[in-house]
Amino acid sequence: MAEKPKQRKNFRFKQFTVVQQQSTAAVGTDAVLLAAWTAFEKLDRPQRIMDVGTGTGVIALMLAQKFETAHVDAIEVDMASAQEARYNFENSPWLELLKLIYDDFFSHEFLDNYDLIISNLPYHVEETSSPDPRKALARQTQNFPIVDFFAKSANLMRENARLYVIFPYLHRQWYLQLACDAGLYVQKICWVKGSENTEYKRCLVELCKSPISTCEIESLVIEKSRHLYTQQYIDLTKDFYLNM
Repeated sequence: MAEKPKQRKNFRFKQFTVVQQQSTAAVGTDAVLLAAWTAFEKLDRPQRIMDVGTGTGVIALMLAQKFETAHVDAIEVDMASAQEARYNFENSPWLELLKLIYDDFFSHEFLDNYDLIISNLPYHVEETSSPDPRKALARQTQNFPIVDFFAKSANLMRENARLYVIFPYLHRQWYLQLACDAGLYVQKICWVKGSENTEYKRCLVELCKSPISTCEIESLVIEKSRHLYTQQYIDLTKDFYLNM
């Protein structure tokens, strides 16, 4: 007899809860880190935000909490994930500001341009291995052409818009070159490691459409030791995590 799939617990944040039973991915550090880092930036109040590949909707919800007057569109190609994200939006305090689009980002015809676009990009195909075909699809770049993502995002960005992404440190040069090829410029980058004595694992990147004189570079260490977080990480996430 096949083993019954494990049920994921709902993920409670300070101002909202994420149901995550059907989505291709549960709430994870990458998504929360990307949204928190974006929210921490000193941005002009964006009026229109796009979350590409929203999954459970956690990034869209975090940005709706931070930018209380912004309209947040969240697009998702997986039906079960889209349904779950819509449910999470409808049960949040920002129902009127959140819009779920069930469609393929690359073929969808958008009616608006955006002040802020954000995406927890799929991992490089070499890093993925999942027995669940839906989860494998969601994580693989071969099904989400990064070069096309950067090109379409650039076309959807308003003049002073920003694009925020996270990707593996190991493949940083590949991702950054594709962004450059799409006419985007690195405004800020943050190297992320789990603990002080480990290697960098992720890159948080802010991109814009206009050339800049200097790129701001910073680093982030998440933990001092197991479950003992650095002050930097606490400051970044304390508005969102329930027990931070």
